[in-house]
Order: sequence, then C-alpha cells, then structure tokens
Amino acid sequence: MDNRPYINRETKETEYNERLLADRVGYYWQAELKKIDKVYSLDFAIYKGGKVQGWAECKCRNFAYNTYPTYMMSVKKLNACREYIETTRLKAFWIASYLGQDYWLDTQIVLDNAEKFEKQIGGTTKRSWSRDLEPMIYVPIELFKRF
Repeated sequence: MDNRPYINRETKETEYNERLLADRVGYYWQAELKKIDKVYSLDFAIYKGGKVQGWAECKCRNFAYNTYPTYMMSVKKLNACREYIETTRLKAFWIASYLGQDYWLDTQIVLDNAEKFEKQIGGTTKRSWSRDLEPMIYVPIELFKRF
C-alpha cells in the first residue's frame, strides 16, 4: 500500500466528467458552478446572480443508480460539507451522475440523520493506496433526487 501523504486522485478524465456534470447542474438550477481549487475540500461553488449561493461535491459513477442500496460517502467530505454549511450558512449538495443520469442530495439530510446510517471503513481498493480506505457513511440511495 502506498502511504504517501498526498496522492492526486483526480485524472484528466475525472476532471472532464465532473466539469460536464457541473455544467448540466448549472443548466438544471439556472446557476453557474465554479471549480474550487483542490486545496479546498469541496469541488464547486454554486453561483446565482453573481453571488455564491451554495457548495457542491460532484461524483461521476460508472454504474447504474440502483446498483447498490446505499451511496458510500466519505466522512471527511461530509465533514467539509458540515463546515461549509456552518461557516457560510449556505447549503452544500452532493451531486452524483450514474452513467449520465444525474442526482442530488442536500447534505444537511445526512448530517441530521447520521445516527441512522451504517458506518464502516471503505473505499476503492483498485489502486492499492492506503488513503483510499477511509471512514464512510452509507446513505440510502433513495434519498438522492433525480434532476
């Protein structure tokens, strides 16, 4: 396992796919999603009327929406959502695309109900990076809403 302190997990392909997703979300919500630098925890700031109106974490999945009964959500990313919500008093959304079908979730729902959801150490093992395994919360997939 690779124990380097930082490994860039984004590839040009994942960045491109996230940008396409963000553009679709901007269309759905009549907003503009502007990429936030990688040193910050979430992917995008949501702009409407020239002002930041919210935050977004975007994920592109290569399987169908109903493949799994839950969405495996990083506790670290969820904590970033909580921090952004508390500090800015703006909503933070988790946005996921499943083979081009786009869904969203207001992360406050997860934060308010976290005690009800399963928690485990999880993540991908395909890269053999120790940092890919982290605390996760398993959110029922039906909480996500389709655009």
